[in-house]
Amino acid sequence: MVEARLQLTFAHGGPLVAAHVASDHLALRSPLLAGEVDVQHFSADSDGDNWKTAPFEVAFGGGRPIRLALEGDTDPRAPRLSLSAQGTGVRSPVPLGRVSFESSDFDLRLRGPDPAQRYRLSGQALFRGARLSPSSPPGAKKLLAGNNDLKRWLRLIDLDLSVASPDITAVAPGPDLALSADCRVVGPLLAPISSGDIHGRGAYSRTALALYDWLRGSHLRRCAP
Repeated sequence: MVEARLQLTFAHGGPLVAAHVASDHLALRSPLLAGEVDVQHFSADSDGDNWKTAPFEVAFGGGRPIRLALEGDTDPRAPRLSLSAQGTGVRSPVPLGRVSFESSDFDLRLRGPDPAQRYRLSGQALFRGARLSPSSPPGAKKLLAGNNDLKRWLRLIDLDLSVASPDITAVAPGPDLALSADCRVVGPLLAPISSGDIHGRGAYSRTALALYDWLRGSHLRRCAP
């Protein structure tokens, strides 16, 4: 029988997430969530000091399910969590900054906090039908505006991700560019460092991409903005 109540806090500030884990039930409450997330048909086991769940599925907005699994310890003074997430053909309900996409495949793991109270997000993600706009939609800007709880938490996350997309449409003043990308993203989530390759699919897109780098002195073709 598993019974644990955990609370993760910011290094400075209020609670990030409170979790009630039982053998057949999981309830999460966080200022980052709209109310409480209640997962039924859930199972967990414990050896006394550590607990873990059997993989379970969560779907948002009637879309393809995301397969999740949680591990943690039962020390309420310094709880640590590991969350793995896998999905195939998953759609995003909202644009991610300037990027939207038709579907994604991913295998990700979030672990933490470490002794420095930081979290690490690692894994691979593939985006299909990606679209890159010149600016973020108003909703995305408001989401990260100000010193809110979400932004404070995002500052605690370090990345080590492989990100790829075989078909990106980049909205441009003239004809849109057709691109593909295979990049690695590391470092703080709000100020990451990226490397790899971005290619134009077709002569026009290759020429425009090379001209953009030349005029701006940038390295976009190496995944560096």
